[in-house]
Amino acid sequence: MLQTLKSLLNKGLVALVLLGSPGLLFAQSEASGIFLLIAPGARAGGMGEAQVAVANDAYASYWNPAGLAFLNKQELAAMHVNWLPGLADDLYYEFVAYRRNVPNIGTFGAHFVYLSLGEQIRTGESGPDALDTFYSYMWNMSLSYGANLDQYSSFGVNAKVYRQFLAPAGAAAELNEDGASTDFAFDVAYLNKKVLTDRLTLGATLSNMGPSVSFIDADQADPPPTTLRVGFNLTAIEGQYNSLNIVYDASKLLVARDENDKAVPFYKALFTSWNDDPTQQEIDQILHNFGAEYWYNNIFAIRVGGFYQKSGDFRLKNGYPIPTFGAGIRYASYGFDFGYIAGDDEHPLNNTMRFSLNMKF
Repeated sequence: MLQTLKSLLNKGLVALVLLGSPGLLFAQSEASGIFLLIAPGARAGGMGEAQVAVANDAYASYWNPAGLAFLNKQELAAMHVNWLPGLADDLYYEFVAYRRNVPNIGTFGAHFVYLSLGEQIRTGESGPDALDTFYSYMWNMSLSYGANLDQYSSFGVNAKVYRQFLAPAGAAAELNEDGASTDFAFDVAYLNKKVLTDRLTLGATLSNMGPSVSFIDADQADPPPTTLRVGFNLTAIEGQYNSLNIVYDASKLLVARDENDKAVPFYKALFTSWNDDPTQQEIDQILHNFGAEYWYNNIFAIRVGGFYQKSGDFRLKNGYPIPTFGAGIRYASYGFDFGYIAGDDEHPLNNTMRFSLNMKF
């Protein structure tokens, strides 16, 4: 049943395979809900999506809620992107985030994600003729909290509810009810702003821990995209008018199946997923994100970066990382950022542009 449902949504699922999951094709067969791994924020997009040790704006509620602990007052952020323009013209992604500091308690945040998979065509059992159309979508609502452990370190948590609507009842012969699933998950996070030196920050998150996801048949349930992400942020230059930060993240999908191809619960997969493939294959599945951000007078920023995964499609044909570029402007309490992914002409991620806004108050 589930395979038939998935085949109905080939366009959407191919999009999800390429939207930012550490496992790529591996992730399509091994995990569900991988839309949770789409990287929000044009700033992050310009820096190769390496942000777990940055997390110093409202997008921290996604990247590392521990970073919220060092933020004061309030901030609102939003991003829009036409997703995978090389694959389809009706896929889009929306992200809205908010955070607010409560003195002596900590900082609270929230973000909402909506991913449209566009219009799908329903066909009959006897042939390819179109009967009607329907729309597929996914959304996620997360609540965040971050608090200081001491002057330099903090912890954070996310609690999330997410829904995946793939097809309505009747879209396939097996579907007597909607092909949809509503699930929950949580994240834990850590940030340390002084590792050996106050110029080096360490961040880590363990995200999307929750029950397995089932659309129609519980026996074919998939695990959520539980992911470990660790990163560094080095302040290479810090002056009155000029600053330069260099960032790097490494992440790995922590999902596993037993000998009967059943999803292993996330609390077991945290340990077993490290050795269910040969060691070199496990290493090749690690996604590497890196970038740099230069600011002039805290007004104008230029960003470059890239990402690379040896076992997946996150690399160019020549084997080099996929490059990213971006820029940003800050004026008073407002900010605007642009991010761009470049790549091989036929790669679905090529020419992906992100636009995002920030407002502090």
